[in-house]
Amino acid sequence: MKITDVTVARYRESGQAQAGADIQIVDVHTDEGVTGRGFVSTATIVSDVVAMLLRRNLKNVLVGENPLLTDDLWRRMYEQAVPR
Repeated sequence: MKITDVTVARYRESGQAQAGADIQIVDVHTDEGVTGRGFVSTATIVSDVVAMLLRRNLKNVLVGENPLLTDDLWRRMYEQAVPR
């Protein structure tokens, strides 16, 4: 099984001020039709940056990889997000 895509959908309460929080739903799709779902809660003011990080940087780490190797994937995503 391999990861084929990572999608991000943002949700914000209607009329919410910049001081609020957004929820970002992250779906990880595989070539076997299995989809994993997680979420990220972010301050509204940084929500665009977090969505961009998820879509551009972390997606590149995950696509083509085995979704069952979670420890390795977490390490690689962390290293991508927080370079030394």
